[in-house]
Amino acid sequence: MTYSSDYFWSITLGLAVILYLLRAAFILFQDRIHYSQTVKELLDFVAPAALAALAVPSLIFTANTGYSVNWPQILAGLAAIAVVWKTKNIALTIAVGIAVLWLFRLV
Repeated sequence: MTYSSDYFWSITLGLAVILYLLRAAFILFQDRIHYSQTVKELLDFVAPAALAALAVPSLIFTANTGYSVNWPQILAGLAAIAVVWKTKNIALTIAVGIAVLWLFRLV
């Protein structure tokens, strides 16, 4: 089944508008929406959970073999976790993670 270019762009633009409105609604109506304390506490876990969902698969899975234990990546990830836990400095965490990964790949 083939679709015309106009159809593709109208669907893409429509979905973009819907997504924008959904995201903007939380900003535009934030004064009218009142969250319970439980919801506020749970929302604090969204960013770390999203980061973990992005980072953990890259530590465990490789493009060539699927699941494998890739020790340089795992050790670099653990070093980065230790640095961010101790210092709360994102730039230092990235630098240490990259340095440890390069060091273990050289060895």
